[in-house]
Amino acid sequence: MDINNRLKSTLKGKITRLETYIETVKTETEIDIVELKVKLKNVTFLQKNIEELRGNYYAIPNVKEAEIVTIDEELNQMDERLEKLEAVRKEGRLASETRIVFDAGSHQNNDLSLNDCLWPGKNLNPNLLDLLIDLRLNKTAVCSDTKQAFLQICLAEEHKDAVRFLWSNEEPCVHKKPKLHVYRFSRVNFGVSSSPFLLAATIRHRIEKYKNDYPDTVLLLDKCFYVDDLISGGKDFEEALQLSQSAKNIMETAGMDLRKWISNDANLMEQWKKEKFDVYPVDKTVSLGVNTTKVLGLSWKTHEDYLKMDTRSLLEFVSIDKNTKRFILQAVGRIFDPLILFTHLSPSE
Repeated sequence: MDINNRLKSTLKGKITRLETYIETVKTETEIDIVELKVKLKNVTFLQKNIEELRGNYYAIPNVKEAEIVTIDEELNQMDERLEKLEAVRKEGRLASETRIVFDAGSHQNNDLSLNDCLWPGKNLNPNLLDLLIDLRLNKTAVCSDTKQAFLQICLAEEHKDAVRFLWSNEEPCVHKKPKLHVYRFSRVNFGVSSSPFLLAATIRHRIEKYKNDYPDTVLLLDKCFYVDDLISGGKDFEEALQLSQSAKNIMETAGMDLRKWISNDANLMEQWKKEKFDVYPVDKTVSLGVNTTKVLGLSWKTHEDYLKMDTRSLLEFVSIDKNTKRFILQAVGRIFDPLILFTHLSPSE
C-alpha cells in the first residue's frame, strides 16, 4: 500500500485520526530539575497555568478530545520520553502574540529527537514564489486562513504518548524543586516535523469528495493552500466572490472554518461582511500600520495593493553591531525574500 492510500485508510469521522509513524526511542538520562526550571520559565511567565494554556491555545469549544490530557503516573516510573515547550512571541498578532510550540527537535547529547524518529512526509505545499506570483496576477486577490487547522486533526490513541510534556504551575525558582505534572496532547501540534504533511493531506482528502459539486473550486483549493493559508483570487469581483463562497462552504462542511478574509477589493470586503464572513479587521492591525496585513510573510498594503518587505526588525538586530561571522549569519538568516527582490543587492565576492 502506498503512503497516500495508507494515509486515507486512517481517516475516520469528522475529527480526523491520523497515524504519525513513530519509531520507539528511549533514553535513560535522568531529568535535570534545575535545567528544567530554566526551560519552563520562558513559558510559565507567559501562560501562568495549565488551564490558561488550555483555554487560550489548545482548547476547542465542544470538543473534549482537543484538551490537553493529564497523565496520572509517577514521573520516575515512566518509559516515555518527555518533550519541552517553547514560548514563541510574534508582535502584531490579533489573537495572541504568544504561541506555545511543542519542541520535538530537542534532545539529549548523543540522543535522537522525536523529529528524528518521524517520517515528515511529502511536501504537499505549492511553491511559494509561484503562489505569490499567481496572487499578483489576479485583479481581485483573496486570502484567508483556517481556524485552528492543526487542532482539528486528532492523533491516533496509540501515538498520543509520543507528545507528552512536563508542566509546573509553580513560579520557577532555582532553590526550590517544583511540583511537576505530565500532560500529553491529543491533536496534531506545532513543532512536529510531520504536522505540515498531515494537515495538507487531510485538507486534500476532505475536499476531494466535493469535486463533482464544485469542480473548479476544489481544483483551485488543491493548489492554493499553503499550510493553513488560502491564497487565491479572481479576475473580477464576481469570480472572487463566487470562489470565496464556495471555498467557505466546502471547508465548513469538511469541519474546518475559514476566517480572517481579506482582499484588495473594498467592495468584496463589504459583501463579505453582509454575508457574515469572518473579515480581517485591517484597520485594527497593531504592528504594521493601518490597512496592512501579512501574506506569506510579506507585508501587504491592501488599499494601495502592493507587497513590501518589513525590514524594521532586521535593522534593529543589525544595530547591535557585532563584528563576528556568527552575527552576520544570524542577520542573513532573518532576511525572508521569497520574491527574490533583494538577492541581487547582496554583496558578492
